Amino acid sequence: MDMFTTLLNSIPKNRLDYVEDLEIPDFTLTPYVCPDPYDYLPSRSDSILDSVRAFDRRTLSTASSIPLSRAMTDSEIDYGFYKRVELAEARRLYNEEWRRRMRTQFDDFYPYLPGDPGLFELQEAIRRLDMKVLDLKVCVQF
Repeated sequence: MDMFTTLLNSIPKNRLDYVEDLEIPDFTLTPYVCPDPYDYLPSRSDSILDSVRAFDRRTLSTASSIPLSRAMTDSEIDYGFYKRVELAEARRLYNEEWRRRMRTQFDDFYPYLPGDPGLFELQEAIRRLDMKVLDLKVCVQF
């Protein structure tokens, strides 16, 4: 610890001494005054159309529209949007293809023959079902 005594003695003991040692240059700044857009318009015009056109051309928004719009688009752009749209479209096409394949599989797989007595019994049982009772049983279970 005796090795660093000169180094430790050169460091100020409190913050105030440290800040007072800083050399801060003196700068005088003037506040920025936003120009009034109406100052640039001519005081008198030959016709109303000329003054309207001049006003349309000389507004505060057009004075800074290019840099402002550029800054806004750079900060607000969603770079992942197009990738998500492409993935959603691919997913939708995949799902449609999957549904079509499943539908053809189920259409091809038919467990009953057209004249099968089990098919007639199943259709008759479905007709006899009381859907209201089934709905009530489902509601009571949950």
